Amino acid sequence: MSSPKLYTLFFFFFLLSTQASFSQETIFAKDYGLIPNSFVDQSENMQKALEACKKSSAKKLILEKGRYDFFPISASKRILFISNTASEVEWPDKTKHIGLLIEDQNNLTIEGNQSEFVFHGKMTPFAIIRSSNIRI
Repeated sequence: MSSPKLYTLFFFFFLLSTQASFSQETIFAKDYGLIPNSFVDQSENMQKALEACKKSSAKKLILEKGRYDFFPISASKRILFISNTASEVEWPDKTKHIGLLIEDQNNLTIEGNQSEFVFHGKMTPFAIIRSSNIRI
């Protein structure tokens, strides 16, 4: 194969690999069913979007501006011991319902675009577990 053809072929594969890596950099929340201003529970869809970020090693999760509601019924659950919350008598079960659970992730920015997150009932709004360099 001649040199110009080899260089062209190499350049073509370089462009393809670059395009694939850029497409994994950003996840859009709307692609996972997060709908602002719907006043319905967004907990499950948020976890799907965060899982997609983890699987693809995405650097950004972008939400459209608006209000997002989170309810304990479909929120992530973890046993957490958090000080200054409730006593053993008031709340003997240490299972927490978490609106946004970021677990085992690194180098992620969640861009809310001035959105409002509303957490209903007894919930832990955010939990970041075994993760680093997380920006919200």
